[in-house]
Amino acid sequence: MERSTHSTGWTCLPPPPPEPAAPGRGVCAMSTSWRDKQQPSLINFIAAFLAANSYRLNFLSISPDFIFNNGELSVAYIFDTNWDCQNEGAVFSRVNMLKRQLKHLYVVVAVPTKEQNESFNRSYHKYGMKLGFPTFVPVTDPEMGFEKIVKIAHALGVCKQQDIISRLKNEREQAVQCTDSFLRVLTSIPGIDNHDANALGQAIGSIEAIAKASKKFILENTDLSMDKAETIAEGDCEPELWTESTGRTDCLRKPVHSFFILVVATLLRMIWLWWELIQAASAISNLLARNCNHKNSLCIGGRGGQRVEYGRTYVVRPKGRHQATIVWLHGLGDNGSSWSQLLDSLSLPNIKWICPTAATRPVTAFGGFPCTAWFDVEDTSVDGRDDIEGLDASAAHIANLLSSEPPDVKLGIGGFSMGAAASLYSAACYAHGKFASGIPYPITLSAVISLSGWLPCSRTLRGKMQSSHIAARRAASLPILLSHGRADEVVSYRNAERSSDTLRSSGFLYLHFKSYNGVPGFPR
Repeated sequence: MERSTHSTGWTCLPPPPPEPAAPGRGVCAMSTSWRDKQQPSLINFIAAFLAANSYRLNFLSISPDFIFNNGELSVAYIFDTNWDCQNEGAVFSRVNMLKRQLKHLYVVVAVPTKEQNESFNRSYHKYGMKLGFPTFVPVTDPEMGFEKIVKIAHALGVCKQQDIISRLKNEREQAVQCTDSFLRVLTSIPGIDNHDANALGQAIGSIEAIAKASKKFILENTDLSMDKAETIAEGDCEPELWTESTGRTDCLRKPVHSFFILVVATLLRMIWLWWELIQAASAISNLLARNCNHKNSLCIGGRGGQRVEYGRTYVVRPKGRHQATIVWLHGLGDNGSSWSQLLDSLSLPNIKWICPTAATRPVTAFGGFPCTAWFDVEDTSVDGRDDIEGLDASAAHIANLLSSEPPDVKLGIGGFSMGAAASLYSAACYAHGKFASGIPYPITLSAVISLSGWLPCSRTLRGKMQSSHIAARRAASLPILLSHGRADEVVSYRNAERSSDTLRSSGFLYLHFKSYNGVPGFPR
């Protein structure tokens, strides 16, 4: 059976390629912009190869060309399928940007000719690449390159899993040894067997507590006989555990601290390692950019109420008189830096642009691996499940960025793709006068811009606007621009139309919807 993978009619051919990589299970996210530059035959090969190796293929707008999540680890790739000798710096520029954001990054470069291979080798040293940071993998053809990509992702995941299992095994062995030592110390007391030692451990606890216990206390808390309780209280143990200089109870106190600490530490390490195993299964990796110029801000948000950390913020200051400030929100997996550079080049001298970076969080649409996102999302449509806590947290973070602007400056919010969705949610909060949590919305908006986005929480918007005359008045007076490409595959044009219709029917009358052919090439 053939399965369509692209609007141009590409199909995934069923026969798998020869010599597949070691099988794995997981998700492969392919960049839509990378896909659109490749030949259909290569995309067909990749789709079939992934299917043969039990990977699910998703087309998403991401900064790297590929991200693999095999259940243990997330690995990102830059994949240059035909080295350009005339534009050597392009790949290395991407590498320098992404290696600060991605913990596990590999660069696969196809150099089929001798000239390309020599050009790559020269430029590698010319652009100051350090061996292994990141790792470059030159290959002779793209198909071989993708096979390498899958093998690397699978091998890293297996190693991670084996490392965790090995560490857990070692910790279990240490725990067993610690328990054995605990019992050995107790059973060195004449008349105390393993059953008695276990009873003491369960009733009283550590060796230190047992050493300090009185005869009466032992009798009240265990079923030991009076003779055994008296023996323990008197501390009659083996000579090698006895310390003449410190008195009777040191026969137990000598190993007290080491064994007690070892027991507690071992248990804590085991708990921590189990937690690490769970996190590894969710493919925790740090994809957050660190090289920015504003302090991070912390906020409670996201599903489950977890604490999320927003990234650094880039500011483009006005070149003329400061008349307006706009917070501009990037798309899924991107950061504020890329948009600040573009906005700085615009001929809008009276606008101050604030370009924050979203928090890094697990994203359901990406199979659970973390990336920068304003909220969790399952699919980019008005019918998707809404992450209310994440939306509220990001809307509050955005409002906070605007709260310190001068009173005579107009305030606006705009964004692209997921950033546009967060902008429209902020518009709804402003009109309603409060966040979904009930906290008052703190600022007055003068404009909202949505490029290639969608409207979250569309099912409840109309009811909120109709519940208050003030909300209806605010909605009617707020200028909103919606702009969307008819060929957009990430957020469909139909979803943009439905978002526009919902906003209008909810009272946002000052709305302009502009469509255009094609789709912009920004990170989604």
